[in-house]
Amino acid sequence: MRMVFIKILRASLALWKHKDKTHKNAAGISIHEKQLESLINYANFNISDKGLESCYYVDYIFKANENFSQLALIIADNEDLWGNDISEPQVVVEDIPLSSSQLFIMGENKDSVKWTLNGVEYVKFKDADFVDTLQQYGLFNITVYGKFAKNVWQGKTSPQLIIEDFNVEDASDEF
Repeated sequence: MRMVFIKILRASLALWKHKDKTHKNAAGISIHEKQLESLINYANFNISDKGLESCYYVDYIFKANENFSQLALIIADNEDLWGNDISEPQVVVEDIPLSSSQLFIMGENKDSVKWTLNGVEYVKFKDADFVDTLQQYGLFNITVYGKFAKNVWQGKTSPQLIIEDFNVEDASDEF
């Protein structure tokens, strides 16, 4: 099948005429319309969804059992530093073991969720799909990507991780 793909590309490249359409340092590739369906079939067959994962540049990667609540507050307290050429720190917390009973579903539409682990509140606001995804599992492991913030409620300040993306795996068989 790989040879079929290479033949499709070679045939398409041979048909590609770029003279007078771009400048001499331009680069690109095109595929002839007749070969497009073959390319789509090749890609659908050979490229799995697992290879299409999100990739992020992060400043910190933590394990679920690490206590980073003080660092989270320090980062959240310095929000006035982020901007221009200094981006807000991005973090990942890996393999957080949870059960659906640990989730606090909130909001008027029940589309926000929160849980607390090692002094850090993990929150995702206004994402009903996220809430539904988590509630379908009894036990699960979740890896989250997001930013630190601080929550001040009734005179108490606590660190939060605002979830921007996640990966969840069923862990019912592991416990």
